[in-house]
Amino acid sequence: MMNKNPKISILIPTYNSEQYIRRCLDSAIKQTFQDIEIVCLDDCSKDFTYDILKEYAAKDKRIRIYRNKVNKGIATNRNLLIKLSYGDYIFFLDSDDWIPKTTCKKFINSLQGKDYDMVVGKTKVTFSKCPLIAYNFFPTNNFNKKTSSIEYVEKNICLCWGSFIKRTYWNKLNISFNDKVSRIFEDLGIMPYVVLKTKKFKTVNACFYVYLRRKNSTSKFEGTEYTVLQQIIKQTDGLLDLFKKEGYLNNPKYQEAISGCLFAPLGYFIFFRHPRDPNNKRIFEKNKIELFNMFQKTGHPITAKNKSWWKKILIVSSKRFFKKNLKKEKINNF
Repeated sequence: MMNKNPKISILIPTYNSEQYIRRCLDSAIKQTFQDIEIVCLDDCSKDFTYDILKEYAAKDKRIRIYRNKVNKGIATNRNLLIKLSYGDYIFFLDSDDWIPKTTCKKFINSLQGKDYDMVVGKTKVTFSKCPLIAYNFFPTNNFNKKTSSIEYVEKNICLCWGSFIKRTYWNKLNISFNDKVSRIFEDLGIMPYVVLKTKKFKTVNACFYVYLRRKNSTSKFEGTEYTVLQQIIKQTDGLLDLFKKEGYLNNPKYQEAISGCLFAPLGYFIFFRHPRDPNNKRIFEKNKIELFNMFQKTGHPITAKNKSWWKKILIVSSKRFFKKNLKKEKINNF
């Protein structure tokens, strides 16, 4: 019988994931903490993904599967998965990634009887057989046990996966992943806001998530140009609207954190683009212009953001990826 009051809901959106979905599901099933449900939503896969989901659901009653009649995109699917689940805490797991078997147990242990809105662990990055980036860069692990929610937003990409979010807290925020402006990069549009709003935030020095860097995933955008950049910008624009509503933009307490959020699109770009792609420079320049426009909207000068984590990332990354094309002086002057 299905448990309608599990402690944790593991939410898995799937699309054409037959090569990876077994490993993903196995990692969820084998959790040492068993009071979980595993809710899968297939977005009209054209391969055997849905058949594999049915196979697993027949063997484990904790697995529930659903399928869209038309393809709706990852943002809509995340919203639907939240509505289809019952757990006290939600945990997003993408179908090509996986989690260590102790992830849920370590989360439960971290609570220590307290009521946290959000608990974040560390992410390990692994690569498929394609040398698309020069080094293992993924800023989700820049924290310690004393890191506040504000400090976390300043120094990390805020992603929906790799963290446990209390359902009542999410519902209280009355927000959803923005599927109106773009179908991807949905994390950028709300997750920094979700983290900044909580007063009950905790970080755990343990790997909660293993992220696979591969070609042809929805968030890894090789071969695309301005359309992807514009989707990133639109999501970040929505984030600014949320901050504006809360009165955060002119509050010195949040300015460094917001600065980090606005630099995040450049971080995404640096991480996901092929380092030797000849289109990098002009897309990078376009991104700088859009970024500058964002700062103008916030009402505080970009020159005040010298401490920004993302600015440091850009300086280091430009040396490695762009070398002769983009110098440190150019980055300091935008």
